[in-house]
Amino acid sequence: MRHLIRRPSGNALRAAVLGVNDGLVSSFCLVMGLEGAAATREAVILAGLAGLTAGACSMALGEWLSVTNSREMNNKRLRDMAQQIAHDTARARQRLVAVLSGKGMPPADAERAADEIMRDPRAMLDMVFGSL
Repeated sequence: MRHLIRRPSGNALRAAVLGVNDGLVSSFCLVMGLEGAAATREAVILAGLAGLTAGACSMALGEWLSVTNSREMNNKRLRDMAQQIAHDTARARQRLVAVLSGKGMPPADAERAADEIMRDPRAMLDMVFGSL
């Protein structure tokens, strides 16, 4: 299973594009608002820089929280699945056979594949969660 090439998702690019767009729009609006209020040139530049810094910190913290939360959730799911496999191997095998059959594998082949995969609990987890 590990030899399969995993394609990167578009989530990182999407987050970057949205972050840049959000940062540009909010900074532009801040600077234009101050310019329209006839603030001094120094005040406009200082406010623009402060807005860029605050926006960058906000986006970085939001992304960090999102990634951390996702990682913690996936680790919990992985631990729960590992416990389930360890405590109820027959049920886990049945579920694996059902998954393989549902993906179009003939039932007899699904049974043999499940037996082979169940020899190594990490292989079972790899089937469920992708490359570990």
